[in-house]
Amino acid sequence: MADPVSITGTAVGIVSLGLQVCNGLTNYYDSWKHCEHEVGAILSDLKNLAENLRLLEKTLKLGNFDPELKTCVETSVLSCRKGILSLRRKLEKIKLERNHKIQGKAQLALIKSLYPFKQRTIVKLVETITSVKGDVCFALQELNLDVVGTAVVELKEVRSSIDALNQIHVGDERRDIHKWLSPPDPFSNHYAACQARRQGTGKWFLEGEEYATWKTAPNSALCLYGIGE
Repeated sequence: MADPVSITGTAVGIVSLGLQVCNGLTNYYDSWKHCEHEVGAILSDLKNLAENLRLLEKTLKLGNFDPELKTCVETSVLSCRKGILSLRRKLEKIKLERNHKIQGKAQLALIKSLYPFKQRTIVKLVETITSVKGDVCFALQELNLDVVGTAVVELKEVRSSIDALNQIHVGDERRDIHKWLSPPDPFSNHYAACQARRQGTGKWFLEGEEYATWKTAPNSALCLYGIGE
């Protein structure tokens, strides 16, 4: 697997610019949301786009990515550039033509004559927002798939480690059971006893009265409970 790499500053910058533009458009149209139904729709789309951009920006800053994923994500983000620049131009034009004298519930006809509220402008704005949002969502989906794929790989590695530990545990149990069921080995025991033998071992027993009596008495029996040094 190739070494992970960071997303380029260009892609991150585009996302950051998109957030600035969304905030600027939202702040302007929010002041007129009571005047027209279409304004409410624009605000909803702008806020949704801004939320997706914030999520994308946060994800891009998390760390490094697989080179193939990096290329796909950057392509999706760069696809947003044209739409975001278009939105920025609209925001700049709105700022130039903004009339501060019109406040609150101004005459609807006058409001509709302003550039930001022309039907063609609103339709084009919604189309641009929708297009940018589609590219952003696609980039997020790619990142989510990568996160899921990484989690699956890590989960498999954890499962393999657990299985290996279980095999070791089962092997130890089997050895213990086999050892417990195995019959005593007299040869091994005898060898161990010989290894432990020292000069004079058992001499005290052979010189004892109990052994001497057993040796000389006819038909006698001697119970041996154990012999020490």
